[in-house]
Amino acid sequence: EEMARTFNCGIGMVLAVSPVEANAITADLEAAGETVHQLGDVREGTKGCSVSGARGIWSATSDWTATHNG
Repeated sequence: EEMARTFNCGIGMVLAVSPVEANAITADLEAAGETVHQLGDVREGTKGCSVSGARGIWSATSDWTATHNG
């Protein structure tokens, strides 16, 4: 819990790739021993993003959502 508050324990590397190429790139990364997770997608629309998490993640006492419309 203390490490989560002190250190950036987030995603180590993010690649934004074309959906057409995603499966091939995933296969190449996994063949190289990497673990791949799809984090989201890019869509046309209003500028901003929303992030949500469950109770217990990062010591949250309840489910949460944060929105940024920068």
